[in-house]
Amino acid sequence: MWFKNATVFQLTRTNYFEQFSLEKSVKKNAFVPCGKTDIKRFGFVSVLPETEDLIKGFDNNNYMFLRVQLEEKVILPDAMQRPLTERIAQIEQSEFRKVTKREKDQLKEDIIFSLLPTAQSKYIFTCLYIDVKNGLIVIDTKKREKAEDILALLRKSIGLLPVTDFINTEALQTVLKGWISAPQGIDINFHVGQEIKIVGTGAYINKATFVNQDLYDEDLQQFMGSFDYKIKRLKVEFKDMFSFLFTQDGFITQLEWIDMIDYRVNIESEALVQSMEAEMVLFTQSMSDFFNGLKTMGIVLHVEKEIFEGRDLEYSLIAESA
Repeated sequence: MWFKNATVFQLTRTNYFEQFSLEKSVKKNAFVPCGKTDIKRFGFVSVLPETEDLIKGFDNNNYMFLRVQLEEKVILPDAMQRPLTERIAQIEQSEFRKVTKREKDQLKEDIIFSLLPTAQSKYIFTCLYIDVKNGLIVIDTKKREKAEDILALLRKSIGLLPVTDFINTEALQTVLKGWISAPQGIDINFHVGQEIKIVGTGAYINKATFVNQDLYDEDLQQFMGSFDYKIKRLKVEFKDMFSFLFTQDGFITQLEWIDMIDYRVNIESEALVQSMEAEMVLFTQSMSDFFNGLKTMGIVLHVEKEIFEGRDLEYSLIAESA
């Protein structure tokens, strides 16, 4: 249950998930397999193997894990292109005219619909958890669109989900560039790794990527100090617990857990569930420590929260200072 990525959202209302039964709500959008004419289906599935729980709570339900499954029919390009080409040629030869774009699009839809009943499915699982106490939603993805789809599924289940981004990307850029130019200002819990990608701004539009290199090398420092740039991504370590890439969009990707042992091999299903539950506890403790560390960096959007009273409320965002 160790995430590989973390896209984080901040709830803008205090004690929001304490106002209703989340487990009862998500059951309305439990996963249902694709029918013969469905191209994809999306919904909640059991969090742990051989269980039926759509939500797994820990620490008096201060942390709640969920898992989403996407089933999508796979239609190979050649399976669609051949009949499409044949139908277009047939129309053009019989009617002595070119097929319009609108007609081509309709032909594609008709062919896809005819292929769906026999198409194979691919399945994609995505885990997420809700930090109820701190009002965070953490999704194991590095794709914004995928994260938004999962938030939309939660909204569909509970009716309203007042969230905003957790990371202030402008402040993040300032802090990370400060770390590169002045390492003495780095928080004691963080350590800059040996990977960076930068993109020049203004007249300098060149890109440069450095991997497995000391970023404080004198020549490299002189190079990066010679023009204005933005950091596209930077490798960072946290407390000797894990390393990750910080992206310019505020995504946390390529999480690599240090000294993590895979002890799930060849163990009984009951023991497997217990080991995964233990992982969840350790994981949430580690991530809470990490998110608190981010707050000290001054890159987190601080939300002026309101207590939820069942109605729309105004809220404001300010950059939280260290």
